Amino acid sequence: EPSTRDYLQSFRASSLVHSCTKKIGEKMSTIEYELYQLRGLKAREIEQHELLDLLQNPNPVMSGSQLIEITSIYLSLLGQCYWYKARGANKQVIELWLMRPDLTTIVPANDGGISYYKFRLNGKEIKFPAEDVIHFKEPDPLSDYYGYGAVQSVMEVIRSDVYAKKWNTRFFYNSARPDALLTSEKAMNKEDKEEILEKWNEKYGGVDNAGKVSILTNGLKYEAVSVSQKDMDFANMRIANRDDVLMTLGVNKAIMAITDDVNRANAEAGVYAFLSETIRPKMEKHVDVLNQFLVTEYGDDLFLLNIDPTPDDKASLDDHYIKAHNKWMTTNEIRMEQGYDPIEGGDFIYQPLSLMPMGIENTNDTGEDDDDTNKAMKITKSGFAIIKIGGNITAKEFYTRRKEEQLKKIYRKAVRGRKMLRLKEDLISKITIEVAKSIQNQISKNAVKKEEEDKRKKAWDIFDKSIIGWEKKFKAMVNSLFREQQERALEALKKSKLGKTVKSSELDLLNFKKEVKIFIKKSTPTFTKIVEEAGNEALAQVGEKSIKKDFEISDPITAEWIELKAMKFAEEVNETTIKKIKNTLADGVLNGESIGELAKRIEEVYGLRILSSSKTISRTEVLSANNAGTVFGYKQSGVVKKKEWLATQDKKTRDGHSHADGQVVNIDKKFEVGDEELDYPGDPNGSPENIINCRCTILPVIE
Repeated sequence: EPSTRDYLQSFRASSLVHSCTKKIGEKMSTIEYELYQLRGLKAREIEQHELLDLLQNPNPVMSGSQLIEITSIYLSLLGQCYWYKARGANKQVIELWLMRPDLTTIVPANDGGISYYKFRLNGKEIKFPAEDVIHFKEPDPLSDYYGYGAVQSVMEVIRSDVYAKKWNTRFFYNSARPDALLTSEKAMNKEDKEEILEKWNEKYGGVDNAGKVSILTNGLKYEAVSVSQKDMDFANMRIANRDDVLMTLGVNKAIMAITDDVNRANAEAGVYAFLSETIRPKMEKHVDVLNQFLVTEYGDDLFLLNIDPTPDDKASLDDHYIKAHNKWMTTNEIRMEQGYDPIEGGDFIYQPLSLMPMGIENTNDTGEDDDDTNKAMKITKSGFAIIKIGGNITAKEFYTRRKEEQLKKIYRKAVRGRKMLRLKEDLISKITIEVAKSIQNQISKNAVKKEEEDKRKKAWDIFDKSIIGWEKKFKAMVNSLFREQQERALEALKKSKLGKTVKSSELDLLNFKKEVKIFIKKSTPTFTKIVEEAGNEALAQVGEKSIKKDFEISDPITAEWIELKAMKFAEEVNETTIKKIKNTLADGVLNGESIGELAKRIEEVYGLRILSSSKTISRTEVLSANNAGTVFGYKQSGVVKKKEWLATQDKKTRDGHSHADGQVVNIDKKFEVGDEELDYPGDPNGSPENIINCRCTILPVIE
């Protein structure tokens, strides 16, 4: 009985097994994955994802194609292969490692499942949890856990072929003769027999001694006792063995470059059959296993597909178009399927008049179509009837429609076997249908969409106008703070030994803590008014102003936010300003400038702060306070359960903010914006890159 090692050794011992399994493995390694996300009864393709990266680069010592190729070879030889899912600190799969099937054992559980996988490495046994191993296997009706490879089913044929090659080798090595007996009627002792045999092998053994004439003495006779090469019929036997192996592994002569009775026509057909009947099913089974045991690690709504490796059958396709043209397909339909734009007159089906049913009203050859474009018909001078079946569409529109149909098919395939996902999507479908029915009685879908867009635009316009006024006020306040601070800085400079060069130790002209207190004192009332006004507007927006007369600005959470916001504003602005002053004064000191020249440097700093910085500061701070007040207002209303991100859709909008547009989260949750989480646009906890000069706002979502 062949052992597991025998099956593995056949890859090296049999050139036929080696070539066939390599051909299958190499073609399997070219698999191209497509990842789709199932959302709202639809599927959309995801081109960049960590799962695709993992399949491309599974581990540091093996590429994705190498992993697939050796997996395919193991499946052909032993009917199974295992992948270990190595996890990172967050339990996410970060690497995929091959587990040799001959070193892996399945340990069943009491309930019929798998308890764990046992792997032997350097004499030690390692236990891997069942959820950390992906088991690929070919079906075996006699085993619930293990697979059965194609090579295993033809092992005797393979052995026969290997033995035939060895027999041939020995045939030429042993004097190019079959085995024989040397007999004699005379009695011989043991020493005589050994001497005769030794001299015979020395003189006639080996390929170099083949064909020599032998003279037998002492009554010796030569008698052949085995069949000849001709009797063995090696050529036909090896051909039969070859065909058995090729058939079992699903590889034909064209793939193996065997030219016996192979021409170009049946060679192309052989390649097509190999790809469609051998490779495609293997790829689909491979992806099916990944969907069940790997893809779900990244989300229940993801689905993996492979690109069909089978090339288009051009001859059959051409024949299809010839038969369909002017019968059930127009010229333009054929052109667009082949990637060409439609042509004028290509939306008509041309038929001889003898094929037209009688009693149909025709138009004259004026070139004018009937009003009903789906039934229009006219008679040409050549005696042909032209039936127009539709209007022109662009190739882009055609491919968009076809892509949508393909995505629908992918979705239907993906939800099979996923009961919970299907129930969830069915529930969404039912809700969507009910909502659509209620809306359909009042207004069309297009009108609803336009109305929603108009509401969003109107909401943003109101928001924009409200903050523009506050930006002007806040900017005036900031400029006033800068001018007053400039006077204090210049006054401090004059007191620092006028007329002499200023030392570096005297560059701290302003007291940071004192300046922060001044800025907090002056900005707090402004922040309070902005938050209060935004909170009242939020209550009015959701119809709660009549219930709660005024926004509660004294609410502890709101009051604390205003206090922290004023402090953060004062500290950040002063830190930047004082740093700029120290840097420019340091340069002046190094240049040996006088107090007057250093004063000009200070004036330049504040000139730039007033001219440009104050605008950016005002826009950022006002938007932050306004959106914070809006969130506080929504929370105080008690009816707003969720909030929606509303972005300004123009060229200046950041990509992350544009992508966040329309994102809805619970009122207490944060939005995902770029690589950060923000409670609202302008959230002070966000990075400068995400909040400075932001123009986004939020909308209430009332269930």
